Amino acid sequence: MSEETTAPTEQPTADDRVDRLERIIRSMGRDSLELVRVMQEVSKTVAEMDLNLKGVSQTVWKAVQESAAGIRAAEEHYAGSLRDLERRMREEMQTQIYRACLLAVVPALDDLDLTITHARRAAGAEAAEGSVLEALEMVRTKLVEGLRALGLEEIVVEPGVTAFDPAIHQATDRDVPEDLIPDGDVPRGTIVFRRRAGFRLDGRLFRSPHVIVKT
Repeated sequence: MSEETTAPTEQPTADDRVDRLERIIRSMGRDSLELVRVMQEVSKTVAEMDLNLKGVSQTVWKAVQESAAGIRAAEEHYAGSLRDLERRMREEMQTQIYRACLLAVVPALDDLDLTITHARRAAGAEAAEGSVLEALEMVRTKLVEGLRALGLEEIVVEPGVTAFDPAIHQATDRDVPEDLIPDGDVPRGTIVFRRRAGFRLDGRLFRSPHVIVKT
């Protein structure tokens, strides 16, 4: 039986080791040169980017400043608008409260006028001195003067003289006793009886007077 023999492994010689080391060194040299070149390109690019970034940073900073100024201006405008809105809301609220108070008082004046009308009809003449009718008329005068001091001015209506104005007066049915309507031949469209007083508030129509018009 024959035995297999293994060929002995050849050991690298000194020359082989020198050649290999030389190849490695050359390879490292090429890699180092490439690395240096790449680093130079990177440095150059970074330098160029740095110049551009300076310009960009200046532009961004300017934009930030302008934006901040715009925000401050918007805040000031918004705050001013809020103050103006608050003032107008407060004034409107006061006006509404004022109108509500006046509207609560005026019906009492209507009742007083109705009482005076019936008292005059019963008396058949002007109020006698010291009479209840005279007292009622004095109370009405003081009440109207007080309302005038608050800006509520009575719209003057003189039966038999004042012409009907649809922009001011409101016509009603002729359903009152005839003896309350003054005698006399008056032109058509003339107010012959005032059923309810009308008022202007600060120069504006607050409530139209209800009147009967000659047709």
